[in-house]
Amino acid sequence: FIEQDTKAYTTLKQNLNSYNIDNAYTYNSDSFEVLSDVVDEIDGKAYFYFDPPFSLRDGYDDVYDRVLQLIASIDNSKIIEVIIEYQTGIKLPDTIGNLHITKNKKFGKSSLAFYLLA
Repeated sequence: FIEQDTKAYTTLKQNLNSYNIDNAYTYNSDSFEVLSDVVDEIDGKAYFYFDPPFSLRDGYDDVYDRVLQLIASIDNSKIIEVIIEYQTGIKLPDTIGNLHITKNKKFGKSSLAFYLLA
């Protein structure tokens, strides 16, 4: 888990502890700065879940473009699946690099997009 907001990070750690999850790695940092280092540490394959801030927030107009570029930079040999939580109404691409969308689920103001390697 990579979470930049310190309060959210503290809650994340508490939740992991309360469920006795001890095989999760957590980073209190900016995904755009540390993801490549985190991916390098992965031994095998992993699921990647991205939950960028909605672009409605000040300074986040290009957040989805940046997240898509970040996802495209992930070494394909490390990917099981990529899941993106996004603001319903935003159109995500059918492909991101070698990843292709397999399904979309809408949950009110949020939606999930699931991507697998072709």
